[in-house]
Amino acid sequence: MERLIALRDAKRTQIEDYFGTIQNQVINLAGSTTVIEALDNLRESAGSYRQELFQPDIEKFRSELAGYYSNDFMPAYQKSNLGERVGLDSLMSGLDDDTIALQYQYIKHNSHPLGQ
Repeated sequence: MERLIALRDAKRTQIEDYFGTIQNQVINLAGSTTVIEALDNLRESAGSYRQELFQPDIEKFRSELAGYYSNDFMPAYQKSNLGERVGLDSLMSGLDDDTIALQYQYIKHNSHPLGQ
């Protein structure tokens, strides 16, 4: 019993140290001027991406993206999260046209399989 308690305490310390390290990394990155500039540039680029697609059919993108989330993503999500469900309608209704265009191109049409 003493060995199990010692092992438990050692593992707890390892996990706490790991999360402490991750927290320090996040804090350092959040204050980095390089990261802040990159996020500003991303925001500007994301806002103009849809126009760069030469008048995309957003409703087609929205429909196909909803199908991807329903048929591919949700089953994998539920399997990884003990059957927890996410409302697809509420998820999709919160996405503006720019977000739909970006997710369609970089998630739906990603050449890598889900999870890669």
